[in-house]
Amino acid sequence: MIYSLLAGRGTIEADDLKAALAAWQYCRDSALFLFGDTPADRRVTKIMAALEGGALTKTEIRATVFSNHIPGHELDDLITQMESDHLITVETAPPRAKRER
Repeated sequence: MIYSLLAGRGTIEADDLKAALAAWQYCRDSALFLFGDTPADRRVTKIMAALEGGALTKTEIRATVFSNHIPGHELDDLITQMESDHLITVETAPPRAKRER
């Protein structure tokens, strides 16, 4: 909106959005340059280190990284945040077939 107002337009155009995205990317890149790219949350760092050995399920992350000492909802929140920060890619496996007895 700011870029369209600065240009004297009453509507937001694609170029305005591109300019805003470029400004945001510049701010992000500057912060990474100044402060490094180490995540502030140590739990994220631990998950990233564990994933260097290959893909893990949430259950495996909870058991091996946190020794089952993290509530499921907190792990879900961490994984969601990591995915939105483009640190990881989450893949959903098909459900297992039920065994007949």
